[in-house]
Amino acid sequence: MPDQSVQPMPRDNHILNFLDAEAAINDGELFEERDDIMEHELAASDRKVKKEIRHLEAEVSKWQVLVDKVRMHRITTML
Repeated sequence: MPDQSVQPMPRDNHILNFLDAEAAINDGELFEERDDIMEHELAASDRKVKKEIRHLEAEVSKWQVLVDKVRMHRITTML
């Protein structure tokens, strides 16, 4: 678009590609102070979400059995 322009990268920028940028971000996280309360909350949330996923996966297989039974019933009644 005419109103947009690409600015050249500064010469002192050492980020060459996505992996370099990701490494720089990850290295920056090493210097951040750990928040134990937040880590605990995130771990608890992660466990809860994984439990819900396992529950839903079990539900899917139960529903699939029901769908298969209905399909077979329809096929047998059509013959």
